Amino acid sequence: MIKVVLKTILISVLLGVVIFGRGGTASASHIKATVTTSVPAIVGQPLSLEAKLHSVANNSVIANATVTFYIETTFGGVTGMAKMGSVVTDKNGMATLNYTPHVAGNFHYRMVYVAPDGEPEEYDAVLAVAGGNQQLYRSQAGIQIPGLNAWLIITIVASVWAILLSVALRVILIAHAGR
Repeated sequence: MIKVVLKTILISVLLGVVIFGRGGTASASHIKATVTTSVPAIVGQPLSLEAKLHSVANNSVIANATVTFYIETTFGGVTGMAKMGSVVTDKNGMATLNYTPHVAGNFHYRMVYVAPDGEPEEYDAVLAVAGGNQQLYRSQAGIQIPGLNAWLIITIVASVWAILLSVALRVILIAHAGR
């Protein structure tokens, strides 16, 4: 009985080695992508991410392929890929996405593209955004109400305090008049 079990295990291992050992790594990449930027990436300055797709087999351009750009970002302590936008390649295989960086640093971005007759493929790269300590957004404290300025608020608060003080004085006068 033990010999049968050992023979079965040995045959299974040998079959596994033969089957999986002969297989190689599969590569579905039949499209080559080239990505460039129109200008150097600087905080607050618009740029174009330009992707060119062409076939690896015959170097022909790939038209009408949907290209989606994602960028790695952090929001609320969670890091993930945020969609920047989608475009379709033109007759020259070019897909152009306009983007304005909001923060300086090195950011990983991913381009996912699907040829009209193929499976989705990905291209990963790093976008270096210059800009030092420049802050693109400026927050304003408080509530902004049109037509309501600081002097009007001071006048309203002073009027309320004046009314409270006059009421307190009248209560004191009434209390002294009754004695």
